[in-house]
Amino acid sequence: MRYVRGILDMTQAEVAANTGLTKACVSRMELGQGISATALVTVLSFYSGYVRTDMMLSDRLWEAAVMEGDLMIKDKALSSAMEAKLSATEKMMLGAVQKARNDMARSLNNLQNKMKRSMISAKSLLD
Repeated sequence: MRYVRGILDMTQAEVAANTGLTKACVSRMELGQGISATALVTVLSFYSGYVRTDMMLSDRLWEAAVMEGDLMIKDKALSSAMEAKLSATEKMMLGAVQKARNDMARSLNNLQNKMKRSMISAKSLLD
């Protein structure tokens, strides 16, 4: 990812500004440190406007492209298909995250209600 950014002559701050991520997130990604799947999809989607996505995702294609200097030649049909897949994956992931949040909120609410009932029962025993 650092190499792609270098080819595009962009700083981490510029990539962050164009993707809505933080500079720290872009830095973590380039260092191979943990980032969210959503952040990865966001950066891949942004870079796919300039570099063929299949090359970024395949070590073998990447090495061949770097050696041949062929990184900037983009197959629009392939890129569009990959962008659609990335977009669909992002929507699916966001939906799954929202469902998990809703489930957790429901579980927390149920737990709070049980605790309230238990406190009321305990208090009535003491009275």
